Amino acid sequence: MCEGLKIFRTLSNSVGTIKIPTDFTLMRGENPVWHGRRSLKLIGLLILLGFLALSIFGLGIILILYAILLFYSSEYLITNNRIYGRYGIIGGRVFEIKIEWIAGTSIRQSTVGRLLNYGRIILNVPGQDADTIFMDCVSDPEHIIKLIEYPKKKIQ
Repeated sequence: MCEGLKIFRTLSNSVGTIKIPTDFTLMRGENPVWHGRRSLKLIGLLILLGFLALSIFGLGIILILYAILLFYSSEYLITNNRIYGRYGIIGGRVFEIKIEWIAGTSIRQSTVGRLLNYGRIILNVPGQDADTIFMDCVSDPEHIIKLIEYPKKKIQ
């Protein structure tokens, strides 16, 4: 199955079908919990503003292309053991951390983010790039925090 610029495998479990990036390998006993990208609510808002700017200023096409690139430039996968993230289309950054390494989590939301229920999840990981890893503009960040915290409680 091809979605945009990435190729995925799908795995069905008790929760439903979850997409898994082809370059991500599940370990024995590891189950995918959630897969996502930047919030479509944010992307839709940027595209709407792009169309409005297109009719007013003629520069909306840049905003529309930016919104599409934002959507396809990041993806996240949470399993019962690890969190995987990728930023960038051509080059970029990939992170993969064990859930047990996470020292703390927090959410940062703008006013628009609160209204549309998306935000930035901040993962505090001692010893990793400046001790923080971000999951930008994800939908329903409070639910995602619960998905991350639940396996941590089982480990402790």
